[in-house]
Amino acid sequence: MVAAGESHSIALLASGEVLTWGDNYYGQLGNNNKGVNSYSPVFVLNEAGLKLKNIIAISAGASHCYALSASGLVYAWGNNATKQLADGSLIHKQFATLVKLNKTEILTDIVAISAGANHGLFLHKNGFVYGVGAYMGLDNFAGETYYEIASFPKKIVGGETGTDILTNVKAISAGYNHSLAKVEIDGNSYAVSWGDNKFYDIILQTYGGQLGVGDKTLLYSRKPMYVKSNDGEVLKNVNTILAGSGISLFELINQETASIEFWGCGANNVKQLLNNSLQDEYYAIEMNLPCLPLCPSAFLGPDLQLCAPFTVTLSSGDGAATYSYKWYYNDSVIDNMTQEHLLVSTPGVYKISIDNLYGNCKTVSDEVEIKENSKTFALKPNTFCNSQLTFEVYGKGNFNWYNSEFSSEVIGTGNIISLPKEEIETLIADSVYRLWIDDEGICQRLPVYATKKCDSCNELYLKIADTSLCKSNSYEIVVDEAAIFWFSDSSKNSFIAEGNKVTVPFLQLGENKLYYTHSKNNCESLLTPLIINVKQCNKLYSIKGKVFFPENITNTLTGKIICFYKENMHTPFVESLIKSDNTFECSLEAGIIKICFVPSSSLLDTLWFGNYYDIGSSPFIHLHSNIIEMKLDYGNTNALDEEDTPVFILTTPSKIFLESDDVIESIIVYSIQGVPLCEMNVNNKSLEIENVFDNHNILILSIIIGEQQFFYKILNTQHRGK
Repeated sequence: MVAAGESHSIALLASGEVLTWGDNYYGQLGNNNKGVNSYSPVFVLNEAGLKLKNIIAISAGASHCYALSASGLVYAWGNNATKQLADGSLIHKQFATLVKLNKTEILTDIVAISAGANHGLFLHKNGFVYGVGAYMGLDNFAGETYYEIASFPKKIVGGETGTDILTNVKAISAGYNHSLAKVEIDGNSYAVSWGDNKFYDIILQTYGGQLGVGDKTLLYSRKPMYVKSNDGEVLKNVNTILAGSGISLFELINQETASIEFWGCGANNVKQLLNNSLQDEYYAIEMNLPCLPLCPSAFLGPDLQLCAPFTVTLSSGDGAATYSYKWYYNDSVIDNMTQEHLLVSTPGVYKISIDNLYGNCKTVSDEVEIKENSKTFALKPNTFCNSQLTFEVYGKGNFNWYNSEFSSEVIGTGNIISLPKEEIETLIADSVYRLWIDDEGICQRLPVYATKKCDSCNELYLKIADTSLCKSNSYEIVVDEAAIFWFSDSSKNSFIAEGNKVTVPFLQLGENKLYYTHSKNNCESLLTPLIINVKQCNKLYSIKGKVFFPENITNTLTGKIICFYKENMHTPFVESLIKSDNTFECSLEAGIIKICFVPSSSLLDTLWFGNYYDIGSSPFIHLHSNIIEMKLDYGNTNALDEEDTPVFILTTPSKIFLESDDVIESIIVYSIQGVPLCEMNVNNKSLEIENVFDNHNILILSIIIGEQQFFYKILNTQHRGK
């Protein structure tokens, strides 16, 4: 999506970020560098200096811009001479700021935006329209003043539609000094207009008729009027509207012929209306041109990662009465959902498919994936009875507290915050209050509520029956009640889950404890233990083995850790120390087991005997060698006896793989006696070394990265069997 202002341009990327270029006298590029023009695209920034993101629509005025976010917020920047940025001031803005509804509230729930030369229009999801700035036009006949300037968005009145405010609006378009809206009334669609009916060009010649109401003496209208055709009838079956400089254009659907027609009114000094005349048209006339179909486009914006609960409005950004919409959720059609907008609160892949009912257009589609980030905290139900309110969340995270959903000011950090009610967002006076919290970098801003409750809670006690489970790699506890907070110990800082189900990854044989509280009617029970007895239900098999090392390093590795992994798992579920004679012993259930050895000596702390993908926390440079994988498939056989005891075998590495975040310049390989064996110029971030060991048990690598030199010892184990 692209848009052009008077001397600047703006583009919306598929990523939801915004680019601008051109004139920046008023800061209309939004890159926080007012007065410096740019002849190449620059990113629009917010007031924190970060790239503007999650944008689904853009619009450019003469020297200001608007951007609409997926959550229904509007950002504005650039010229603010007529207060078109809606912040109550006349200060130009060189970065994107949120449009306000008034001094304290942010404008929300917007589904469409349009920028005029010195004003803006915002369409609310409920079908009414806000105007800001010089939204009623420019009084050219009184020294170029404005009829009215709105410092904050004002609802457009109903005018000739007969309602107090303009409602049932489906589309908006802001021209240079006039505005259009498409409204649906009693099953038909009409165009209404307001603002100036005259237009001055750069040499002060006057053109008229852009309101399309047929009155040549009308200079302006402060209220919406119906656009009429040249036979004096109200224009019907309006599909698309477009307001320009001194001209208005309309796409109509001819219901009888099922065809598209183009109409226009206003300035015609260079035959803009295609009617072989140079006379301005004060009524809308049909334009003489082949009616090609207006084909749709689809763009749902970038993929999103959100924490539950969330609500997002998805929109294609391309709406017309001639379009049909079909929505999909995870490749399945969503029944009875045929509108341009879709309100979603569930993670998954959403897709929109758009067709044009008239004309030969291809079906277009786009999809967006909404992923749910895992929350490591829970929003506790909070209550109060005096003027000081305390808000608390359970769990761990980098928590920031805010007074409102869109405030940039952090008012506190941590799990708990206490404030007087005068400083807190009021939902119901002296009854319900709200703050907002985010987990920095993980969860978006979420609401936390406090409800007035002065009567004491009766003792709330939910007893979950103790249970017995068979030993496993993970355990799932399910109860009937939903409002449960789970903790791993008797401290509420150990929060692990919320809800009627909790999964615990590891429990010891014997008695284990989980803790929980139960919440109901704004009361919460005391922390209660749940006893879980873990039993060994499956037969165990004894595994005994021995690790063989070269004689000159046996003492170095004695007493280190043997790790046992289940197939395709990266987390050890049994660990055993090597005994003094290099043997080990452990008990396992039947299955396929993968055995790895991990040295912990500082002498060899950069080595991993095993596969590269098994490395838990990688060092700066990764050095790894191949190791035989011992797979012990017991099946239904009996336990292994002494004769069948497997031996753990390390094999000679076939290669060494080096990887660095920076360029490795050179490597020198030495023997343990310090004799250089080979030198390699690398100039790369990774390298494989083959056939460098020969008869050497230990090698030393000197690695040059930048101005730093690193030394590593590499162990060459010898292949031995039982």
